[in-house]
Amino acid sequence: ALDELRAIRESGLRENEKVIDLWKLSLCDHIDKLGYEKYSILEQVFIAALDMGDDDLACECLDRLLAKFRNSCRVNRLFGMYLESKGKSFVILP
Repeated sequence: ALDELRAIRESGLRENEKVIDLWKLSLCDHIDKLGYEKYSILEQVFIAALDMGDDDLACECLDRLLAKFRNSCRVNRLFGMYLESKGKSFVILP
């Protein structure tokens, strides 16, 4: 499953259903054992979940990313994507 997700990321393709299936069938219960790829996988699954309208899964991934990288521009961008998918916006003050 890890190799398949890595290949999908490297190809630049969005195979959303496959990403979510791999997550649910193989990885979700073992995320803390995935080492350095953990956060890349969470981001990949988050985007797939947004694309597929799976709000619960998107929130789960985003919560984990925010817990680790609260002040990250990259994670803030993901949060913005989530808000956009909900029809909301936000402003970051300097």
